[in-house]
Amino acid sequence: MTPRISLFCIILIILLFSCSQPSDMEDLGLLDTEFYSFDLYIDDNAGLAFDVTGQQDGNTIILEYPDYSIPGFQWAPRFSTDAVSVEVEGVEQSSGSSQVNFSNPVTYTLTADSGMIQQFDVELILQPGWQDLGSSPVLAAALAASIRTGFLNNVSPYIVYRNSINDLSAYTLDMVDGITWNPFGIGANNVENFDSQIWNYQIWSVYQTTGPGGNIEAQSCIPPAAWSGPVIATPYTGSAAGLHSFTASSNYLFAAWIDDSSLSKNPVVWAFDGAAWQPLGSSMVEDAYGVSLHAQSFRAVSDGGANVFAACTFGEAEGLIHLFKFDKGSSAWTGVSYESSSSSEDADRIIIDMFYDNEKQAPVIFTRSSNHNYENTFTIQALYYNELAGVWTDLDYIEALYIPESDYTSLDICWFENSPSIAYGTTVLNWDGESWVKIGNDSSPSAPSVQSLSRGVINTYFTAMKDDVTGDLIGRFYQ
Repeated sequence: MTPRISLFCIILIILLFSCSQPSDMEDLGLLDTEFYSFDLYIDDNAGLAFDVTGQQDGNTIILEYPDYSIPGFQWAPRFSTDAVSVEVEGVEQSSGSSQVNFSNPVTYTLTADSGMIQQFDVELILQPGWQDLGSSPVLAAALAASIRTGFLNNVSPYIVYRNSINDLSAYTLDMVDGITWNPFGIGANNVENFDSQIWNYQIWSVYQTTGPGGNIEAQSCIPPAAWSGPVIATPYTGSAAGLHSFTASSNYLFAAWIDDSSLSKNPVVWAFDGAAWQPLGSSMVEDAYGVSLHAQSFRAVSDGGANVFAACTFGEAEGLIHLFKFDKGSSAWTGVSYESSSSSEDADRIIIDMFYDNEKQAPVIFTRSSNHNYENTFTIQALYYNELAGVWTDLDYIEALYIPESDYTSLDICWFENSPSIAYGTTVLNWDGESWVKIGNDSSPSAPSVQSLSRGVINTYFTAMKDDVTGDLIGRFYQ
């Protein structure tokens, strides 16, 4: 009896498997057909300004065109598939040549060699792209050495730049017609380097003049008025390396730089209250440590109130980050923390920017170091100071970025509502709290290089981009 039962069981299992095999294979997708790619290319579609890569999720394909303005909806997609037949409403489709109207979602029907049918819904979505703001505000600006952008009152874009003969000029966009750039003429001559900020509803530029006794000065302008007269911070001989500015609410405008007169390389911060400039402390490093060190990189920031923080790396301890805080009561700098050691990979680390995170109630620095896993690549890392632990950390914070060394010269970082945005080369990214998200999708062949990035209200971005072909400085806007 047992042998017969065993044989019966075996036969039954074989029958069950043979009956269930097609549905199992179907469940596994072994008989399905699919699109391997589905894209729009300008080579196949005259009038299309951008290539569009299809984003597939199951049986849905999304084509995101990076502009609200598109010349029609009749386009020929290029696709690859294992299907023996591809149809739209019963009409056979050929890759790269069959045009379809994408004004509404389109259903593609794929037929496999087995006869099985699979349908895919394709939708074209118009996404905002970078828009040129009028004509180029500055023509033939290829030799412009420095460019800064911003929003006056968080709404009106402006550009401040130093031209090829070291004159400082500014342009603001006419918010009535939205296309005309209003020039402010020459604000200063013989400018070595500069930075710009919005302070007390005015565009302020802090700069150093060239020549013997090059002064640190500041000038402001309020549209549609002209530049104010220069306010001298201090007679100064030597290069103000890394000159940058920041504000503390409406109370102070700050200028910070590395003083390399007599090769001392002391980090310096001065404050301007609207009437006069005053230095913060006598010597930052000597106040804190009682010795002199040679600053290699340096940035400073205010918490918006009474506190000013500064972060440095020094030639005597390359790659190690030192944090200082200005004590308003004693009018002196104190050393908050310093790293006693770092990995060999951080030996060439420098500080490239500094902000204040109001949510974490902590200063934030962005550093640059060589990436030893990929040649010709820099690592851009954000660190915040954890006061409780007494360390700089990126734990549960902003992800590191890896950028080509060739794009570093155009790198710019802006900070808006406790979130960074970053530009390098032709790429603009924003940190959304979880990941870096690309802003816009300017993938046109003539995409210009970003020189400066600013962010305003209602997810508004403004960049000054230099056209590498014509040398024109272009103002571009994204929302």
